[in-house]
Amino acid sequence: MYRRLFFVFPDKVHTEQALDELHMSGIGQRYIHVHANPAVDIGKLPSADATVMREASGQTERVLWGGNLLLFFVAFVVFIVMLFSNVGFWAMIPLLVMLSTFFAGVFFTQKIPNVHLNEFTDALSHGEIVLMVDVPTSRVDDIEHLIHNHHPEAAIGGSSWTMAVSH
Repeated sequence: MYRRLFFVFPDKVHTEQALDELHMSGIGQRYIHVHANPAVDIGKLPSADATVMREASGQTERVLWGGNLLLFFVAFVVFIVMLFSNVGFWAMIPLLVMLSTFFAGVFFTQKIPNVHLNEFTDALSHGEIVLMVDVPTSRVDDIEHLIHNHHPEAAIGGSSWTMAVSH
C-alpha cells in the first residue's frame, strides 16, 4: 500500500527545489503531483492529472463507509425481529455483525489516514502550491523528514492512503 503525502509550498521556486531533492532521494516523476490555483504559474512542475484530482481513495472510503452503515442497520433490524421472535441464541449472530461493523468503523476512523485534496482550498486560493508524493509506507518518515528539515517554509499537510500509484 502506498501513502500520498501532502505538502504546501509558498511558491514555485521552493517547490522546484523540493522536487529536485525528491528525485535525488529516489522518488520518480510519476509519483509526484502538483496542484495549484489556475492563476499560479507552475511552469514544468508535474501537474496533477484528472485521476489524481478525482481521488479514488476518497470515493472508495465513502462506499465502504456507506456499506458498513447499511450492514449495521440491517443487522440491527434483524436483531430486533429475532428478539421478538423468541429465537434466543440465534439473535447473537446479528449482534456479532453489529459489533464487528462498529469495530471496523472505529479502526477505519482511528488508524487509516484520510487527508484529501479538498482540504487545501484555502492554501490554493492564496496562491500556494500543494505537492503530493506517493510513497511506500516504509518511506513516509524519510520523505517527511527530508521536506521538514530542508524546507522549513513548507507545511506538512498530512497523508492519505492511495489505491495505486499513478501512471
